[in-house]
Amino acid sequence: MPKDGNLQSKIEYAFSIQPERFRAYAFSDTESVSANDLETAVEKYKETGFVVLDINNVTDLHSLPPHTILQTIGGIFDLGPLYTPKQYSAKEREQFYKKGVNKIVAGDTKLHSNFYSASNQKIHADGTLDPFNAVRTAMLYCVKPAIEGGENSVFNLVGALFDLHKENPKLAEALFQRDALTKFSPSNPSLDEVTDSAFAFDAEGRIISRYSDSEEYCRWSNDPLVQEALKFMRERLISSDEPKRNVEFKLLSGQILIMANNQVAHSRKAFVQSDNNEREMWRALFAKDLTALSLEAY
Repeated sequence: MPKDGNLQSKIEYAFSIQPERFRAYAFSDTESVSANDLETAVEKYKETGFVVLDINNVTDLHSLPPHTILQTIGGIFDLGPLYTPKQYSAKEREQFYKKGVNKIVAGDTKLHSNFYSASNQKIHADGTLDPFNAVRTAMLYCVKPAIEGGENSVFNLVGALFDLHKENPKLAEALFQRDALTKFSPSNPSLDEVTDSAFAFDAEGRIISRYSDSEEYCRWSNDPLVQEALKFMRERLISSDEPKRNVEFKLLSGQILIMANNQVAHSRKAFVQSDNNEREMWRALFAKDLTALSLEAY
């Protein structure tokens, strides 16, 4: 990373070492990879920041309880222990996390407005109140999809920032302001708000992100440059123009969406279910980047 401290130099350097983040998303990126072909899964993940892993043909995995499946996959990819976000680590919040994972199913939204909701979820990264880059990898395991709706979208945040930087470097810089984005917890308002930049750099000089855009738990700076940059990002992330920075798909039973939570964001459409056909997802978070297979676990 450049040592002169110039923000533009750091941004340009980051783009030079992250060329894979600028390729256009395509629907083919959502094609699942069998858990029998883990090397391909790793390479696809490195190219796009996400991969859909299919465990249906791996009996030793598919027959396990959801929390064990996610923990096992985390071990195979050398992600370390399961990570519990700050807002759920307190004693009174333990109901949402069992053995390091949480179940996502429509129910009583008074308990949690997102985990038990069938409504749409706007673009977000996981780990609302956690330190920058604390949650680096996120997994979403589909036990049973909704009978209607519930599609997920993945958004290439670094790619969209690259597009913004090409058009207006000053606007891209605004998203690195330390007061650009404030996040808070609607499910536990007693916790302190967290204000920081939307983008930053990791130790290797790569651009990392905590970008989320839901008024339910986000508040953006009123700075005119930040607001103009946000307008660009909102339009670019959902645009169908090339290069595409978004892709939409529906997870099927036995599939796991694995995401670079510090590089991409995700959302979900509203869904419909019935009493005897309940949509069931399980989420797990990890503090390490997915970079390779664990030879020991593999």
